[in-house]
Amino acid sequence: MNLQEAASVLGIQNTDTAVTIKRKYHTLLHRYHPDTGSGSASATRMIVEAYKILRDAPRLPVSSLPPANPVAYCERTLYARHNLFEDDPADIYVRGRGRFLWDPEQEEFSLFARSVLLEARRLCQEQPERLKIVFHLLMQDFINPLESLRKMCDDDKNDIYSMEGRLDRPLSGPVPCILTGTRIHAGDALVSFDDDAWYYIISMLLARNAAAAAAVPLMGGRISIQVQITDTGKASRTGNASSYLRM
Repeated sequence: MNLQEAASVLGIQNTDTAVTIKRKYHTLLHRYHPDTGSGSASATRMIVEAYKILRDAPRLPVSSLPPANPVAYCERTLYARHNLFEDDPADIYVRGRGRFLWDPEQEEFSLFARSVLLEARRLCQEQPERLKIVFHLLMQDFINPLESLRKMCDDDKNDIYSMEGRLDRPLSGPVPCILTGTRIHAGDALVSFDDDAWYYIISMLLARNAAAAAAVPLMGGRISIQVQITDTGKASRTGNASSYLRM
């Protein structure tokens, strides 16, 4: 398999960053895993081979910093990896500090969540019982839901987006998704996503009545979440942790 063939297997474009390639790789692994019923061992081997080829190909490093949310409650540290295709904790370094928005094309979601968790812990040193709520509020301060959707989805049309996930019980047909407290449900079933980023994006949209979402059953117990933006103004706003936090 050559470089062009590997890019075709993973659906990679010339403008894709290493973070984007890694996300597409994991999405395809979930979709075509033999346990899903729609995948196979040969498909998985092809995806892994393509990823290894692209991982070893030289790419230009990301030098520009993401935009900021000037009204975010606090600053955060922007982390990155010297080698974006490895998960070695020792490989992480600091790119900067500020009120940077999360950019799916530049920053791994796990590193973004880590940076916000560290700030939440700092703010909750004297009130550790507030850590969970502070963490979730700060996460929303640094996420623009609509912009994140547009960067993470290649198949958007008329502000309709799709992503894959799982349910804790089967569905017989499409079911609307609703936000219940801090969880997303499709009927009585609990929705979980292949990528944790989807949870924050979709929950923010549903909480603001900025989108309608439905779970559509797929093979192997998987689902496709179809999201249609209904209010682009609400969908393009970040959170407002300052209105809720009184530290």
